Amino acid sequence: MPPRLVVDRVSKTFVAPEKNGGRIDILRDVSFSVNAGQIVSLIGPTGCGKTTLLRIIDGLIRPDSGQVMVNGKEVKGPKDSSCAMVFQRFNLLPWRNALKNVEFGLEAKGVEPKEREKLAKEYLSLVGLAGYEKYHPHHLSGGMQQRVGLARAIAIKPDVVLLDEPFSSVDLLRRESLQNEVLKILIKTRETGIFVTHNVEEAVFLSDMIISLGTRPGRVKTVYQVNLPRPNENDSDTGIVKTLEERKNLIDSRSEDTYKLILALKGDLTEGTAPREEQVGFRAFA
Repeated sequence: MPPRLVVDRVSKTFVAPEKNGGRIDILRDVSFSVNAGQIVSLIGPTGCGKTTLLRIIDGLIRPDSGQVMVNGKEVKGPKDSSCAMVFQRFNLLPWRNALKNVEFGLEAKGVEPKEREKLAKEYLSLVGLAGYEKYHPHHLSGGMQQRVGLARAIAIKPDVVLLDEPFSSVDLLRRESLQNEVLKILIKTRETGIFVTHNVEEAVFLSDMIISLGTRPGRVKTVYQVNLPRPNENDSDTGIVKTLEERKNLIDSRSEDTYKLILALKGDLTEGTAPREEQVGFRAFA
């Protein structure tokens, strides 16, 4: 089966005002592929182009060279994209209640009113917000707003869900709870997910694969395969929760291989590390 997402030699520069019209390299020759149902994290130092790369995948920004393919179709602009974005700052429409916010993407796709209301209710229920359909964003906590954003994204049944530091605006306890909830939903809906995060432990917990980008210009330094227990989409809710707890315990207890992976990732975040091209796999359980 061909990859769900292919990023092929993508490069991007922007005009730098301090250079009198000169340009600054943001991304250079970034290449990787993601299979259907796989969950991947992008990590790297601030300014290495992670969010720019997400926007290129979503068709919001055109690369200077290279291409992005989703399900074998080149993404040349927003109309070509079959992705959905979950933003860092929620980006909910304040004048719309939770139900109408989830319906927004469905409206853009021309779904009939009765059907989009039905779907919006289903996805709000899926993210644990049944009964909150008429609540406006200012009546919801940060974590609840983020779940509305996730429901809005997955309701349109995208080929790839793009999540730009989706947990950075909530406190630590809520962050860990949201990590569990979002990962469970992505697995149950068999979504392909791309996370941007600066948090190494979060990347390990969420991901099947971690792509480490070097400092500007962003380039792929290392691709890590994360071999932690992973729930099956056909598992019961109880089974999924149990497997995620096992996954979290292996990270928190710093089993030998997990500790090596975390150290390697933290090393990669150090500025000035030279790019490496090999793939590295770590087995974190027997």
